[in-house]
Amino acid sequence: YEMLAGEPPYTGPSMQAITAKKLTEPVPNLLTVRDTVPPSVESVIRKALARAPADRYQTAQQFVDALSLATTPAEGVMISAPDLTTGPLPVERGWRGALPWAVVAVLVVVMMVLMARSPSLDIATAVTRFVVDAPPGFPIADPIESSRSLAVSPDGRRIAFAAWSDEEREFRIFLRDLDAFETVALPGTEGGRSPFFSPDGEWVAYFDVESRRLEKVPVRGGRPQVVCDCLGWSGSWGPDDVIVIDNVEATGLRRLSADGGEPEFLTSADRGHFEAGEPYHWYPQVLPGGKAVLFQAWGSGGTVSRIAVLSLETGTRSTLIENGLGPRYVESGHLVYARAGELWAVPFDVDALELKGTPVPVLDSVYSVPPDVSFDVSFGGTLAYVAGVGNVQWETRLAWVDRSGAVEELGLLGNFWGTRLSPDGHQVALQGAGPGGGTTTNVWIWDLRRGTLRRLTDDETDDYWPVWTLDGRRIVFNSFRGGGSAVNLHVRPSDGSGVNERIAHSDLHQQPYSWEPDGETLLFQETSHPETGFDIWRLDVGGGAPEQLISTGANEMHPALSPDGSWLAYASDESGREEVYVTRYPELEGRQQVSSGGGMVPAWSREGGELFYRSMDGTRWFAVSFEGGPGEPQLLFEASDRRGFIPGSYGRSYDPTADGSRFITLRPEWDVPDGTGFRVVVGWGEELERTLEVDRR
Repeated sequence: YEMLAGEPPYTGPSMQAITAKKLTEPVPNLLTVRDTVPPSVESVIRKALARAPADRYQTAQQFVDALSLATTPAEGVMISAPDLTTGPLPVERGWRGALPWAVVAVLVVVMMVLMARSPSLDIATAVTRFVVDAPPGFPIADPIESSRSLAVSPDGRRIAFAAWSDEEREFRIFLRDLDAFETVALPGTEGGRSPFFSPDGEWVAYFDVESRRLEKVPVRGGRPQVVCDCLGWSGSWGPDDVIVIDNVEATGLRRLSADGGEPEFLTSADRGHFEAGEPYHWYPQVLPGGKAVLFQAWGSGGTVSRIAVLSLETGTRSTLIENGLGPRYVESGHLVYARAGELWAVPFDVDALELKGTPVPVLDSVYSVPPDVSFDVSFGGTLAYVAGVGNVQWETRLAWVDRSGAVEELGLLGNFWGTRLSPDGHQVALQGAGPGGGTTTNVWIWDLRRGTLRRLTDDETDDYWPVWTLDGRRIVFNSFRGGGSAVNLHVRPSDGSGVNERIAHSDLHQQPYSWEPDGETLLFQETSHPETGFDIWRLDVGGGAPEQLISTGANEMHPALSPDGSWLAYASDESGREEVYVTRYPELEGRQQVSSGGGMVPAWSREGGELFYRSMDGTRWFAVSFEGGPGEPQLLFEASDRRGFIPGSYGRSYDPTADGSRFITLRPEWDVPDGTGFRVVVGWGEELERTLEVDRR
């Protein structure tokens, strides 16, 4: 069409406008711009431009034969575009027969040039930029919600992304084939986040956060299949059907078969990694050949953000970049990563696992909230990313929220997580790097009356998840202090005097939660046992060994005792997703499920005889009245914005007042994109090569 008309069939000021015309307007008539073209040829071209693939010619031979036949007989009757399915037809002599063959000759030359540039006739033969719009009512997930919300198939032809349903209040996985106009939802992927493709692009794997599972689904239709009962933030599917995933806990990268099975650890976020400031190993990518894995090492309040590579043959790990996020290898021989709201690239020898040049910025305005990123690039160089103001500082703001959902923001802003009210309700204990960030995570105390902040712990060791004692004089937290390979329980006076005291020892991570009424027995969760996952324990802090309370093949977490000590509330994923249960205490009898449709992080009011919990995404808050037993859960409020409150799936990031009239909590404080679309650059790998070549000159 363009060769005969001098312009493409659809034009417009932007790719979005052109796409809209393709979807809404009929195929334009070539004769309106070039009346010397024989009508029969125009008819053949119109058929070749048909919107539905089934309405086009199915083979190049059919197209050739149709052009050969597209002449006007002597009787003056025009032959319309034939639907050819069998062998070649006779070719008419003269200029009418020569014209279609001239067109075919030009098309063949163009196709040969494309094939010479890319053996698979890859679409990435020229740099093309356009925007993919999210389906109405399904904004694309923020990276803080889905870690890596975008995934590009290895051949660059498909993009999977996680999006949120405003109506159904849940995530799901969508697929956009770049050869098609429509974006489709993959059936059965409700709750799915952080998608990634199989090497052949025919499967999408993802994490179902509610069921705490890794699942996979065929892109051409079919039900999802469970790969393992394991939860991570991101993954990579390498050759020989080997999947490498990270972990929501600080326990390193894991490897397993795409057909299922128990994951085995590749890296271990042991004490050595904590001392190096990188307890979290995230965003793996299996390199070509399956002999090595790129990943991101993160920690120390965000001040450590290394890009490393692990050889799967020797077990040797090397640090490549000291400041980078979300590494990806491109077959042009470059390592691409995010830094400060930009994409950077550096030549990388995939065989030697070494950098071969100096990193340079290659693209700006790429949205990210460290440690999470919002871009992906295929091996061939098809890039997809969410545009934004750049690197967004990860901060939260302390706030009150009442039972109706009304919010009163307080003056404290910084890198904080976890909130616990003191017994007198005058102070809040938090964990985090503090205002403006820092090199370590510490325990902080905010005075609600004076509006002042002080640091309770201050050294080079990260400290987490503070819990007040019932008299308010001490705070229990978990830390690597005192040696060991896991965070264990420690205590120190809440006024800052005295020293830290270690009160428990374990090779598994321990996290404090709730007290028995005597104020001497602490309930905590321990994670992650290779067979039982999260388990609930109790400890007499005056001495004695910890005692295991609840341990099954499922995860049991968030233990919370009622003020009189007669009921234990906790969360379990035994049903396939986290729900809140209560049981008589200490007998552990008469267990009942309290929540429906998902629930987590239960907490009791100290006076009101109520149990509170939140939905998995933190947007819905519930209350359950207790009069000899649990009543029906009542929805208190639903946040209008799913980003309104920090979810805190691993620990508790809210706490009710004594009478249950309001809650102290944290709200995210960062600019977020509107979620309406993302940008795609086809052929970006070639552009990257040219950019770096110019830079080298």
